[in-house]
Amino acid sequence: MFISHVHADRHLVGGAKRILEARYGIDAFVAHDDIHPSRSWRDQIKIALNTCHFFAALINLTDFHASQWCDQEVGWALAKRIPILPIRPAGFDRMAARDGFLEEHQDVCIPDSATNPEYWVAHQIFSAVVREPSLREVSVKSLVEALVNSRSYDSTRLIWAHIASQPNIESEQLRRLEYAVQTNDQVYNANVDGILVPDLVKTLIERFEPPTPSWPDDSPF
Repeated sequence: MFISHVHADRHLVGGAKRILEARYGIDAFVAHDDIHPSRSWRDQIKIALNTCHFFAALINLTDFHASQWCDQEVGWALAKRIPILPIRPAGFDRMAARDGFLEEHQDVCIPDSATNPEYWVAHQIFSAVVREPSLREVSVKSLVEALVNSRSYDSTRLIWAHIASQPNIESEQLRRLEYAVQTNDQVYNANVDGILVPDLVKTLIERFEPPTPSWPDDSPF
């Protein structure tokens, strides 16, 4: 995914990027801090915009639309019909929004009560990605990889809740789930409502890969 932001929000965005990658298995591209990036870096930005599955815009109250780079990144995402999540700062008055076509996209606003806004931003992006129908396949892969790399029981339970709600999981990802419960103690020792995650994974696999029924041998000999 691609996160568009201004220089003033670089620490918040950088923290959200690390959390997205470590907790949710989402690779986030964050543009360079320099307001006038070099030609080679601009090429990297264009590659990231061309290949991203999801776009988030952290809209600073005063600087975002004043930045030619942010506005051009948004325009690029709109033109390519990439799913977009606008993220607004705490205390933002939606009646004051002047976002052009971006106003057509459902936004979220960082609450004043958010003690760790980078975690809040990362979770909102993650939730938007897994809700996006066009990203079902790629989001399942991200969820499974996040489980493989889970660093806590709480993280395992959070990720598992999303995995368990998926309407379909391909064989390749089921094998990765098996790998997770074999190698990560934060997964194989975790439980959800008293049921160990390895047992939940076994049940999930049987749902998507039911065992072939064995018919009784009716041969006369």
